[in-house]
Amino acid sequence: MDLLISLLGLLGLICIALLGIAASGYLAARRMREAQEPEPSTDPTERNQES
Repeated sequence: MDLLISLLGLLGLICIALLGIAASGYLAARRMREAQEPEPSTDPTERNQES
């Protein structure tokens, strides 16, 4: 029984580590995508003319 609990704990730690790696990759990709997009204009008259 102790072995089973230990294995489940180890599996849980591995899952948490993989989730952390995936989240950091997602955040890095989002940061790169935002850096490539042009900044939106802050002038409200320009925004009204575009829509």
